[in-house]
Amino acid sequence: MANLHMMIDALLEDQEVAVLATIVQVEGSAYRKAGASMLFKKNGERVGLLSGGCVEEDLFRRISELGDQLTSALISYDMRAEDDLSWGMGAGCNGMIHIHAEAITQEKRRHYERVRDCLHAGKAVTAVTQIDSSRSLFLTENGHFGNWPGAPLQDIQRTVSALHLPHFDPSANLFIHRIEPKPRLILFGAGPDIVPLANLAADTGFSVIVTDWRPAYCTSSLFPKADRLITAFPEQMLSEFQFLPQDAAVVATHHFQHDQAIIDFLFSQQLHYIGLLGSANRTKRLLNGKQPPAHFYSPVGLSIGAEGPEEIAVSVVAEIIQTRKRLAVV
Repeated sequence: MANLHMMIDALLEDQEVAVLATIVQVEGSAYRKAGASMLFKKNGERVGLLSGGCVEEDLFRRISELGDQLTSALISYDMRAEDDLSWGMGAGCNGMIHIHAEAITQEKRRHYERVRDCLHAGKAVTAVTQIDSSRSLFLTENGHFGNWPGAPLQDIQRTVSALHLPHFDPSANLFIHRIEPKPRLILFGAGPDIVPLANLAADTGFSVIVTDWRPAYCTSSLFPKADRLITAFPEQMLSEFQFLPQDAAVVATHHFQHDQAIIDFLFSQQLHYIGLLGSANRTKRLLNGKQPPAHFYSPVGLSIGAEGPEEIAVSVVAEIIQTRKRLAVV
């Protein structure tokens, strides 16, 4: 669902006429799963992908042909054929995908603005869309909003609680999916070797927070993709920052005492991932006989023979994603 954050940012950055296309159901296998979205703007700009490039051009053509008549439409692509007898592309992906295309009205923009506010506050939103009528309901932990007057709220809430999301009900033309806040990655240390990690993590859908006690290091010019920069010594930052169970943290200050204090504190928090940059021998000295939790990783990153900051960044982000996916299926 990470790319939906990009869609929301893109559709709110201007008042350009736009269409949001979302995969609501996949039968068989496909490049992307249900919930993946793509934004088409009237000026030709596109954000995101729904396939490996197989359907985007045809979808754009259909959207363009409908023009102002498009309010809400369900468009299906049969990718199972290996010849050109289906819809003109012998993709052979062995699946069928159903895509909901909806025109973004000013009212919808206001709804998605509220969705973004919830996400920035760390709160998930469940979106319920009745495709044939283009009615939508957005459920939050504190209430709901949308353009569905007289919606059977209690029935919908019971349905949502009983389902594995995302879910598409063809009989009711109802698509339900949960929009989660971006997972946060807290980076302790703002040395030059951390810049590729911060950039890659941001590009992969993480909300990146960088903290360092050195003002010359912890700057937006060095970390332009970070959502937040915290210039403070570890003791102050740790005492004031509120950690969440979904958070991941990587410790890389290259300062032995600071790393040790940070690790000791993080072990008391319910994070899903704690990584420590450094050799196995240094880690052993830092732990000083202390038994680390199961979600502690050092040396940090998947074992891919990574060398240099860029390759290490790939291994670390891959390891964090792997741990998140494992938690998601538990």
